[in-house]
Amino acid sequence: MAIDIDPLILAAKSYEKLLGKDFIITIDTKDGNTKTFQVQFKKDNFYHLIGFHYLTDLPQLDTRRNKKNRIFNNVLQGNITYNSIKSSAHFDNKIDDRVIYFHNIDKLLLEKVILDFDASNVSLKTNLKCDYMFFKDENGKYMHLSLAQDKTHYPESFFVRDDNIYIKDQDVFDIVSIEEMEKNKAKKPKKASNKS
Repeated sequence: MAIDIDPLILAAKSYEKLLGKDFIITIDTKDGNTKTFQVQFKKDNFYHLIGFHYLTDLPQLDTRRNKKNRIFNNVLQGNITYNSIKSSAHFDNKIDDRVIYFHNIDKLLLEKVILDFDASNVSLKTNLKCDYMFFKDENGKYMHLSLAQDKTHYPESFFVRDDNIYIKDQDVFDIVSIEEMEKNKAKKPKKASNKS
């Protein structure tokens, strides 16, 4: 008999695989050249990406009591579970979709297309500051991973929608390569998928 893994723990384990690495991403540009940028994932980013900042009534997610990286570790250890966050009065379908689809976050980095994101092309009001957005259509559910820039690019937001409102009317670029750098050691570059 197979035991189903808690989807929140699965999300954290998928995210854990991205930690301690720099991702060097090269994309094609409109003028036929290429552009390269670096992305770093940190434990603290998980808190916002998974939607914990919306669940303000849960003491175990209160960042005044707990550091974000400790909350992430508590999820990995099974101390914070899917069932425990579902008890929040603020838990809804948007949070549920984030948790259920989050284990695909590493696959988003391997998609062929990326957006040079322009918030003015979105018909909804958005507070996203992102430069780039990875996206993937998974059976009519559009997963989005936005990247904003500080010293390097970092994951700003992860969300799932039933429409392509954040994708249409955007400039789409091909990913040429993704190189993983771990502890100053280069790994073999990954090729983007051949999907259009």
